[in-house]
Amino acid sequence: MQFRLNPKNIDSLPPGTHSDGNNLYLIVKETGARTYMQRYQWQGRPQKMGLGATRDVSLKDARDKAIDANRLLAKNINPRDDRDEKRYATESVLFFEFAEALRLEKQKGFKHKAHKAKWQRTVHIHAKPLHKTRIDLITTDDVGKC
Repeated sequence: MQFRLNPKNIDSLPPGTHSDGNNLYLIVKETGARTYMQRYQWQGRPQKMGLGATRDVSLKDARDKAIDANRLLAKNINPRDDRDEKRYATESVLFFEFAEALRLEKQKGFKHKAHKAKWQRTVHIHAKPLHKTRIDLITTDDVGKC
């Protein structure tokens, strides 16, 4: 693999799009901002995925990310979707965790056993289809199915 970008010259490149190979590009804006981008085809359409700014990501790391993305493409996996899924999975809470914590907190104010039982039944039985769903991905249709 013949790389085209030189780590020593990245800061002096003029505005424009500069290829490094492996679908990796350095984008230099008129303002001087510099970012790495992966370009690829997904289901017949051109796609772009940002890999980070040059101040945060080294050229070596950007090359590694591009290679990893190309490996995912070879497995018929969209690298941007894969990245986003991993990003959200670490920052998100499952519905059951959230609903159970809310139920236990609300239950402290209930005086009647039947009221407590009704809330528990709602969370544990009626909302069961949502238990393993991330709360940031629940739609109105998902709630309607319960």
